[in-house]
Amino acid sequence: MEKIRQRSWLKLLCGFLLILFLTGGVLGRAEARSIQFTELNIDAEILTDGTLVITEQRTARFEGS
Repeated sequence: MEKIRQRSWLKLLCGFLLILFLTGGVLGRAEARSIQFTELNIDAEILTDGTLVITEQRTARFEGS
């Protein structure tokens, strides 16, 4: 009975440490990031079969890692 209790506590402790490790690893890598769109070009063209083709091109600047 005593060994079962020790194993249960050991499993709980290992689970708790695993949760701490995983959340610390994910939260520890968070950094500030910024993206800024500097230019937007939209072109529209009607093809001979009546289809409308729209092309969008964005220029962006990214800061961070």
